[in-house]
Amino acid sequence: RNPLNFVNNYAEGSMELAEELIEEFKIQLEHIETTTASYIKDTLTELRDNSLAIKRHGQRAEGIIQSMMQHARTDSTQLQLTDLNTVLAQAIQLAYHSVRAKNHHFNVTIKTDYDDSIGQLELVSSDISRAFINIVENACYALQSKQKNIGEPFTAMLWVKTLRLSDSVEIRIGDNGTGIPPEIKEKIFHPFFTTKPTGEGTGLGLSLTYDIIIGQHRGKLNVDTELGAYTEFIICLPFTNLDSSN
Repeated sequence: RNPLNFVNNYAEGSMELAEELIEEFKIQLEHIETTTASYIKDTLTELRDNSLAIKRHGQRAEGIIQSMMQHARTDSTQLQLTDLNTVLAQAIQLAYHSVRAKNHHFNVTIKTDYDDSIGQLELVSSDISRAFINIVENACYALQSKQKNIGEPFTAMLWVKTLRLSDSVEIRIGDNGTGIPPEIKEKIFHPFFTTKPTGEGTGLGLSLTYDIIIGQHRGKLNVDTELGAYTEFIICLPFTNLDSSN
């Protein structure tokens, strides 16, 4: 049903066939004239690499489509009274363990400070959870990048704090990772903008987060950052949404 599945599956099949041909070529190499052998080797290697590129871009296209579908669904669910601290805590654990599943060596110290007086807010819990997950996943990526850049162990930190204000709740999610360069700080919420290598990001995660917090929940979203030191997302959500009937 999904054409991209066919693209990805056939690309993977072509990669496997190319690998088999390369192995067979190595066995028969002594029986092949040198110039011909070089041409065959280069052709098979190019076939394998092209198939890998097709699969990688197919997976990225699939990720972009899924993210765009999430964008389209942000207004489709009713707001309900929801325990913010619980949703936030679950989102943090889900995002962290998702990252850990891909990199078993990644560890982070998580510090939480939840204001128990907050109670419930009018939220679309699945969507606001998605927004929190996107922020935490970006934080984990920044922490992993910093670890690679400095080339030595450091204590990766993720901190989360909620605070009840007069008519809203403030949520802070921060990390001591790479920070955000000043020249791109204003672009991070733009659709399709990403600093990640090709195939590792769609550029829609923080754009979706922006739409959920500001467009859907009538909240505020700001970023405080220092290059090489930290990034902190500051979210404000109102206790009530006048458009909850929508």
